[in-house]
Amino acid sequence: MARDLLLEVGVHDLPAVSVAAAVSALPRLLREELRRLRVPFGDIWATGSSRRLVVGASGLAERQLDLDAELIGPPAPVAFDSRGSPTRAAANFARKAGVAVRELHVVQTSRGAYAAAKPCEKGRDTSSLLPELLVRLCKEVTSNPPAAGLPGAAPQSVPLRWLLALYGEVVVPFEIAGTVASNVSYQRSVVPSEGIVVPRANDYRTLLEARGTMLHVDERRASLRQSLSEAAHDVGGELIVDDRSLDAAAWVFEKPHVALVDIGPQIESLPDVVVGRLVARHRHAFGVRDAMGRRLSAVLVVVDAADDFDTVSRRYEDELRAQCASARQCLEMDVRLPFGQCCSMLEAVPYHPRLGSYAQKVTRLVGLVEKLGLALSHGEAERGLAHHAATLCKCDLATQLVAQFPELVGEAGRVYALGSGVAVEVADAIAQHRLPAADDDPIARSPIAALLGIADRLDTIVGCCAINIMPMGSADPLGLRSAAIGLLRTLIEHRMDLRLDDAVSLAYAEFSDVALDLTADDVAHRLRSFFEHRLRGILSQSYPASVVHACSSGSPLAPHQLALRVAAIAAAYDRGVAVPAIADDGGAELEEMAEEAPPVVGSEHD
Repeated sequence: MARDLLLEVGVHDLPAVSVAAAVSALPRLLREELRRLRVPFGDIWATGSSRRLVVGASGLAERQLDLDAELIGPPAPVAFDSRGSPTRAAANFARKAGVAVRELHVVQTSRGAYAAAKPCEKGRDTSSLLPELLVRLCKEVTSNPPAAGLPGAAPQSVPLRWLLALYGEVVVPFEIAGTVASNVSYQRSVVPSEGIVVPRANDYRTLLEARGTMLHVDERRASLRQSLSEAAHDVGGELIVDDRSLDAAAWVFEKPHVALVDIGPQIESLPDVVVGRLVARHRHAFGVRDAMGRRLSAVLVVVDAADDFDTVSRRYEDELRAQCASARQCLEMDVRLPFGQCCSMLEAVPYHPRLGSYAQKVTRLVGLVEKLGLALSHGEAERGLAHHAATLCKCDLATQLVAQFPELVGEAGRVYALGSGVAVEVADAIAQHRLPAADDDPIARSPIAALLGIADRLDTIVGCCAINIMPMGSADPLGLRSAAIGLLRTLIEHRMDLRLDDAVSLAYAEFSDVALDLTADDVAHRLRSFFEHRLRGILSQSYPASVVHACSSGSPLAPHQLALRVAAIAAAYDRGVAVPAIADDGGAELEEMAEEAPPVVGSEHD
């Protein structure tokens, strides 16, 4: 009789990114293990939070299927002599197949006659297979989760708090690092606490939900959004929606509750973007706006229903008020000096011991922006704005506000630039040229910011490569992989016809006063495969990997033209039509063929 399988791994304060990754991987891992063991099963589901990772499967058969497969051995003339007697080759094959030599037979294949064996292995009881299976599953999802969702972050093992493992009504007996599996679950990650005895696997959901635990992340997300919106309405405003923070809170909290804190009238003297960043600095905090779009002093904080609301609220309120006061003091100190004069202070801000200060980086960026602007046929007015943005884009690194709150870099520059009378286009470029800050962030919207961002990333990647600093394995402390992805996405989504070899050559030329280890040709050769690997990863999110690989191998095309080629060929294959030869320079034919293809993942530009 088929029975349900349930595995719950109790953990402690697992980050949202690790929970999401584990919940995504668990069904696939369990499915692969059950298929490998030849155990029939029904539906597989998984869920999780910062306290637990759960995976279950319905309808597991009581026994694994018998193995009854035909194994092909050596050619018949090799396995049997002229009299039909088995040779040593036949004896060796029979031993490996686990059958007697007399059980070998001859089969006809497309390559001729071959010796064959048909071993029959009786299936074992599923209950005897599950302990080893669940040990492998637990170790897979708890040994190396993403440490913090950051490039180069070191993986860390997850400490186990408890293990619940049931096959129907029977506890699956296994142990990991002294933690023994049982049929008891807990609502808090600190053990011992009140245990919840689960008699059968299919009782699990009912028992936990009866105690107020929301098991499924979609349910928690919907409940959270509604609670936050209602709380914002209660204070006379509307929620400032932050989907990323909302998702993180939904992955973490099983019994989410919204607490209200007030950071006082001091926010009126702070730019909205500064307050927003300070609120976002606190995990699971959300701002509120009034009907006119003005930010209110109310802040909504997601906490666990079991927490002491008053204590948590006071802690958040005290921290936010102190940070707002500190930010105001920094602003008052910074505005005493004209923003443009901060450029002279960048000489004292180190960039890299071998690549100079940020003042030297800015000098390179000014020259590179001009060259890239000409290569991309930007007009004189646009190049002038980009030149101005390049001279100011790193100035906020010398301000007190960024020194105190590094996450405000870029945004602080925009605030100070606007206060100094700088054109809005230039100020926006200062803020946006660092986008995307993460691989799934939106790219810079304005062409000026995109041009400046490309120059900034090229300077970083080419400079590091030229002094033999490149990512190795999972280590990428300078974030060069993310920089490359941001560069490529910007080139594709802004449809910039810039070949990477040309871009690398322009960037390398700006290091004329720096002692480098590699020549321009060496750098171009090394970065060619580095960029190609990242570009394949971006395009493979939207198009078949085989098409991406075939189009990208050694292609001299600009990333935008290559994306068009991949889209065109993928669209042609989908329509079942012949794919014509496409010239290396792309052109109108690529544009026309690509019209029916899906956009590149993350694209914002039509």
